Amino acid sequence: MDLGLQSASLAAILDLKSIHSIGELADPTTSVDSIRLESATSKHASGLYLLSAPARIEDGEMVSPGTIEATIGVMLQLFDYVLIDCGHHVNEGTVASWERAGNVLYVLEQSITGVRAAQRFLDLFERLKLKHVSLDLLLNHYRPLHSISLEKIQTALHRPVAFCIPHDAAAQAAAEAQGDGLSSLPPGSPMLVAVEQLAKTLIGMPENANGAHRPGVFSRLMSAMSH
Repeated sequence: MDLGLQSASLAAILDLKSIHSIGELADPTTSVDSIRLESATSKHASGLYLLSAPARIEDGEMVSPGTIEATIGVMLQLFDYVLIDCGHHVNEGTVASWERAGNVLYVLEQSITGVRAAQRFLDLFERLKLKHVSLDLLLNHYRPLHSISLEKIQTALHRPVAFCIPHDAAAQAAAEAQGDGLSSLPPGSPMLVAVEQLAKTLIGMPENANGAHRPGVFSRLMSAMSH
């Protein structure tokens, strides 16, 4: 579910040219049900279903917090896992999605502005008193030798960083040039391994099953995107 209603980046990342979006569910006179939801989603080759942001920026303004909350409720009934990209701005719709969430990941990088934004976010989240939600910090593009170290970040935020995704210059260059940074990485690359482990942790997937390693959700997605 793409709640980055202005950037609408998930369809581009998944290379899905969908004419459908969450905007089709914004009519307040009609309830959101499984039939309406199915007609608004697009299916990816990996088996994922995407509920994308509207194609036009102004149409995102029509998506109310009530629509978001009702849509997530139906999605939780239909799918084993629901992943929501909340975008870069906090609004009522974002809070509505948190209220239905089991886990929230806050992504930050090693910069003064990144740490300051995280402090403000943590303050807001604490005041919302969402006791049923598990909140974890994720440090993206982690560089162990960076002057703003992991230890300094944790001290400043008074909270541990749960996940670190290592910086990979090759992946970043590929993403900027072609948009396929992760899918172009070799299977053993540190960034890909870290993201795979993050996915497994979030869904509670064991590393081994019946003594044999099985490809995780992220591996299957990357495989589908590369064909």
